[in-house]
Amino acid sequence: MAYHHSRILDSASAFASHIRALYEYIRDKKMKNNADYKAYVDLHCKFRSFNVDDYVMVRLRSKRFPLGIMKKLHV
Repeated sequence: MAYHHSRILDSASAFASHIRALYEYIRDKKMKNNADYKAYVDLHCKFRSFNVDDYVMVRLRSKRFPLGIMKKLHV
């Protein structure tokens, strides 16, 4: 069985490094956009904390659960 030795061309190596750099740029851009969007959404988010024995009304949307699961809490 003969092994073929191949030589990587400079243009192919440059192209591969260009594609790798492009993927890293896109990934970083997506992460920055997601962080900016999260910061914007968190401005409108109201965090609430509850104590033990507090009465809380729970509203579940039936579209999120398969049929037959919501027996005790009805919408």
